[in-house]
Amino acid sequence: MNQPIIVTSKKSRYGVVSILSLFMTLISGLCIFAYSSELHSPILSLLFILAGVVGVAFFGWSFVFYTKRIFAKELPPILIVDDMGITDKSSAISIGFIPWEDISYIHLQPHLNQTYISVTLTDNDKYLAKMNAFQKYSSKANLKMGFPLVNIVLTTSNQTPQQVYYAILHQYGDKFI
Repeated sequence: MNQPIIVTSKKSRYGVVSILSLFMTLISGLCIFAYSSELHSPILSLLFILAGVVGVAFFGWSFVFYTKRIFAKELPPILIVDDMGITDKSSAISIGFIPWEDISYIHLQPHLNQTYISVTLTDNDKYLAKMNAFQKYSSKANLKMGFPLVNIVLTTSNQTPQQVYYAILHQYGDKFI
């Protein structure tokens, strides 16, 4: 029996991410109103309005998610890896517990100055069915861009994705390789 890997987060990191989410929500809102005049072409106005609405929805949800974490009395672990599987609660689109038998591959995925621990599942549809509308929309966008359904974000953690990934490989690599 292996020792569980438990990754926690720092409230101060949630504060930074929450402020960034609020800023991006405001910028997205600006897109809605700044380009909705008759001075611009209708197609350009429509694109900016659409991008603004999607941005407000995504970053607004993120702002609420991270702000709630700041005011929580005790922060739950954002990632638990044990003999049963992986429990991911690192982001607003995390899907929770995934047993080892549903995992086919785990790897590091760098993207835009951030590295994720990406988890390829044996059946994406099984987990998409459990998601709310926001999670489905965001996860399907990730899939369309070529990313796996599960991408573990450790931005708010005091550990790097590389540290956690190699600990997973060392302790649980036989479960999915």
